[in-house]
Amino acid sequence: MPTAEDSPKLTWPPTKEDLQRLYVEQKLSASKIAKIYGRNTNNPRSGAFLILYYLKKHGFQRRDRVAELAKETERMVATWKEKHPKRENPNMEEEMSAVLELS
Repeated sequence: MPTAEDSPKLTWPPTKEDLQRLYVEQKLSASKIAKIYGRNTNNPRSGAFLILYYLKKHGFQRRDRVAELAKETERMVATWKEKHPKRENPNMEEEMSAVLELS
């Protein structure tokens, strides 16, 4: 995990360009960004809330974790259906291996 010392260009408060790179392009969470900036406190959520404040201030939309997981699940299901198409008279050995692949 990079730290503020690893990136001398990062200064507090975070700039819009830095947040664009860290949050949007690298897809780091607010808490990870807070750690990079050295905003570690006794309450681990306070640093994340501070980063979320700056994200909102600079006009960034928060990521929707549920929507991201739904998209990933849809991709996985489509890939699985493509790899294992439905058959009229399935071979049970192949079906068993397909089901075991899911676990």
